[in-house]
Amino acid sequence: MQNRANPTTQRLEIWLTPTYKTTKASEVDTLLYMSSIPSKVVGGSTYLTVDVLPYLDGERAVRVQEAELLAQVKRHDQFNLVRIDDTGQSIALLNYPEFVDDPFPSLQESWRVDLSCSTVSYRTYADSLNPPILHRKELLLQPDDPRREAYAELTRTAESIGLFDDPRRIGYQRQWLALIREKGYRIEGHSLVPIGNDESLEDGEADLAPLHADWEASRHLTALVRYGFSAPVQSLARYGFFDGSHRLFDYGCGRGDDVRGLSENGLSATGWDPYFAPDNTISSADIVNLGFVINVIEDFDERVEALTRAWSLAERVLVVSVMLENQNDPRGQRFRDGVMTLRGTFQKYFTQSGIKTFLEQVLDEEPIPVAPGVLYLFRDKDMEQRFLMDRYHRSCIASPVTSTKSFPTILSRLPLRRHWKGSSYSTCQVMGLCRASLFRRWRKTDWPSINLH
Repeated sequence: MQNRANPTTQRLEIWLTPTYKTTKASEVDTLLYMSSIPSKVVGGSTYLTVDVLPYLDGERAVRVQEAELLAQVKRHDQFNLVRIDDTGQSIALLNYPEFVDDPFPSLQESWRVDLSCSTVSYRTYADSLNPPILHRKELLLQPDDPRREAYAELTRTAESIGLFDDPRRIGYQRQWLALIREKGYRIEGHSLVPIGNDESLEDGEADLAPLHADWEASRHLTALVRYGFSAPVQSLARYGFFDGSHRLFDYGCGRGDDVRGLSENGLSATGWDPYFAPDNTISSADIVNLGFVINVIEDFDERVEALTRAWSLAERVLVVSVMLENQNDPRGQRFRDGVMTLRGTFQKYFTQSGIKTFLEQVLDEEPIPVAPGVLYLFRDKDMEQRFLMDRYHRSCIASPVTSTKSFPTILSRLPLRRHWKGSSYSTCQVMGLCRASLFRRWRKTDWPSINLH
């Protein structure tokens, strides 16, 4: 049998969750019971895997069994998830055959059973070009399931790049995949990795232009033709840096698509590139973007030089983005600390921790990871604190406390002491702002109606 969470803690968590602000005490026991079982609630319906059905109370267990009999299907064999509506009268038996292997598995078939009139409706998506898909798989697993952390990390990544901001675009496969591409990412296993450079293997383009005099690799061939903003630029937009008050300089702008797009939207943006825009002026700016540059430089000393030069130009914040390691790295030969591809391009693939360490060692500053392969380094420490506070506030709104989190988990989201160095904010001010932000969210909760003992 599974170990259920402490009832007192669970009652406190339900009080903290904004969804349950208006919950009556008579409904709390039901919420507490269901919250002790791994489940996911969407639109008033509760999703569970068939593995936890033995833990349902008698009434719910009987209803699921009735649904199975009416649909004439067997758990595990023909369906692996169950959806129960808030009345308990409508039960859907769902088959996600790739639940384990697919990061966002698609629904293949379903049996919707209406117990009030004993009817069954069957639907198949086996030949669908746009089937419904499932998110946040970790919520359906036991806390000690070894797969849970990988699934949860995928969800955190999706949240960090804004994939869940518009619920209308996440429910079906085609829209979901298009959204991921728009955000500048692609799916690799249970990871989201940035689309930073052209990694195609065709070698015909190599004859179109000569190498730069000092390059051993064809760095210019890695520059993508973009039809949307890159991942680092989208992250800046997401965090409110494009309010018209900041100038951006793109150091190593490639074909200049980001700069052109920002300028067309009335923002102050310029760029320089050693191949595509060598005559442009290199200038300092509030924000400097070093987007997917250092990972295509084959010479380590040049890599360091590019990073330090970009940092010297950043008056307030430097944004660094790199390609990340994945199991589908392009074919090629090992060359220095990276890979020389068939087209003669070089790629140095980093891990998230590896790029963070590299930036710390070169610049003696602590970078803040904001998305896979995207990190911020703040010269303006007051701006850094405002950013951390804003991001903390966003995380509270986007990720309300659930039954799997406790009050200390919320406190662990507070900015770390090391981020206060060099800021005009005092420790008391930072902690005070955090606590004020935290408790304002639940100050109107009618918690005396819920027994916390």
